[in-house]
Amino acid sequence: FGKCYLMRDRQKRIQVCVKVIKIRNMPQKERVATQMEVDLLRRLCHPNIVRYYDSFMSKNGESLCISMEYCDGGDLAGQIKNARRQLFSEEKILHWFVQIALGLHFMHENRVLHRDLKTQNIFLLGNGRLVLGDLGISKVLEGTQNFAQTCIGTPYYMSPELFKNKPYNHKSDVWALGCILYELCTLKHAFDAKSLNGLASKILKGTYPAISRSYSTHTRKLFKDMLSKSPHQRPDLTAILAMPFIRKRVQNFMCDVIMANARPGKKRSLDSGTMVMRGAFL
Repeated sequence: FGKCYLMRDRQKRIQVCVKVIKIRNMPQKERVATQMEVDLLRRLCHPNIVRYYDSFMSKNGESLCISMEYCDGGDLAGQIKNARRQLFSEEKILHWFVQIALGLHFMHENRVLHRDLKTQNIFLLGNGRLVLGDLGISKVLEGTQNFAQTCIGTPYYMSPELFKNKPYNHKSDVWALGCILYELCTLKHAFDAKSLNGLASKILKGTYPAISRSYSTHTRKLFKDMLSKSPHQRPDLTAILAMPFIRKRVQNFMCDVIMANARPGKKRSLDSGTMVMRGAFL
């Protein structure tokens, strides 16, 4: 129903990404979904989630326009493709991983599931910072123990409970994050097959090729825990971010964010998501 355009905000004097969604003749269910995306973007103010600027109706009243941060560095899938079999360093992988985990942690703390976490939905800004995007199929849970039931997402990153058509919660996002960590270490999908049935079989068995032993024991254990077939055995984002080798990198990233906002002439204040991170990790 929609298209994305690169536009220039004449008041802010910056380039923005504008998603234009035709709502004329759109079924009521899809209209609700578009409004939900706008509401989510407005709420989720965090340095690792794509920034929402504004939303408005087109002059003819047929389209909803959502103005968002322009991610001029492309997406993580493009970074993997451009690597051309040259494996990323562990430092780079964990620098990216920490940012994805922080954005996802903020969503989960606000009782929101992403439900379509994949390298194509993780974008880079020109300064190298990562942000989570494409929240159109996110799901707000009424309580932390509630389970979603709609089977949705991208097959390569779908958890075993989704393939079993069972209720799921935030641990399915953790599974997808484990798949992304594996992909960053190998430049390949953790689970791959020529058919959906073959893919489902591999995911349900939890079988995938081992990653290079050049990566540390900590990193190899982390993605193995995240790819546990049982959601109860997977760590949540709070536990992951508290791991000493991850926590150190969170502190480094937070110092970079705070220093960037403290530069002379920098008018933008720290947002609420940054302040939450600062209190928790510094």
